Amino acid sequence: MTTFALLLLLACFFKAQPQVFDISKYRATPNGNITQLSSYSCTISLYRIIRVPQDPSHLNGDAQWVKFTYVNFFTLYGRGTFDGQGAIAWIKIFHVNVLGCNNITFTNFNIIAPATSLNRNEIHIGRSTQVNITNTNIAIGDDCISLGNGNGVRIKIWHGTPGTTTMIDMHFKDIKMVNVMNPIIIDKEYFNKHGYFGSSIISPKKIKIRKVTFKNIIGTSATQEGVVLVCSNDVPCEDVVLSDIDLKFNGIIATAKLANVKPTTQGKSLPRLNLA
Repeated sequence: MTTFALLLLLACFFKAQPQVFDISKYRATPNGNITQLSSYSCTISLYRIIRVPQDPSHLNGDAQWVKFTYVNFFTLYGRGTFDGQGAIAWIKIFHVNVLGCNNITFTNFNIIAPATSLNRNEIHIGRSTQVNITNTNIAIGDDCISLGNGNGVRIKIWHGTPGTTTMIDMHFKDIKMVNVMNPIIIDKEYFNKHGYFGSSIISPKKIKIRKVTFKNIIGTSATQEGVVLVCSNDVPCEDVVLSDIDLKFNGIIATAKLANVKPTTQGKSLPRLNLA
């Protein structure tokens, strides 16, 4: 199978009928730039391996290896692979960064990285709406899906959040965990507790979290606390639902740590609830 490194800088707008492009006809060569596609809505099929250059200087200082920006009506499909070639790709922090997007779907999407690739979020979502992730397999060393200015499904508050922010209508369902540390987390104190970027930077009063559902999440936890829901006293989390959660730690039901949140629990097998 042919392999090559490719920097995709894509700007597509709906100005013509959708078409399928052979990107090799648009300067899709190693370190190529295919912005010539900017006049069309885009469908790209990928059946090859695209490898990140082992020498970061080949990216000409760009922060991303593959980037799709200002795209309307865009589809990327196929059985191709983006190969980060190990630790060289971990410096990007996010393997996939969804920023400022609307109505985007990942399906049959697989991400694999070693357990040693710590503090590398797989799919990070910020300032976006209608993001759907289905039929996806993620095996990595840190957050599988992270939300907000920030293994398992986690909502963690980023430092220095400006103004007042509301996070609403987030739903996680039909997920299988395999030996994941703290599979389910809402933590408004995360970055302060762990000493990131100094201390006491975040004002939990600025963040409101409501209408969050965790449903049919099963498997094994690498920690006794399978569920951690830690909200602030000033702005408690609201309308949180734990439904059909079945997480085991060393063969027994994992526990749940709660603070300033009163989740609705549903289903037969739930973590034991410990109120903080």
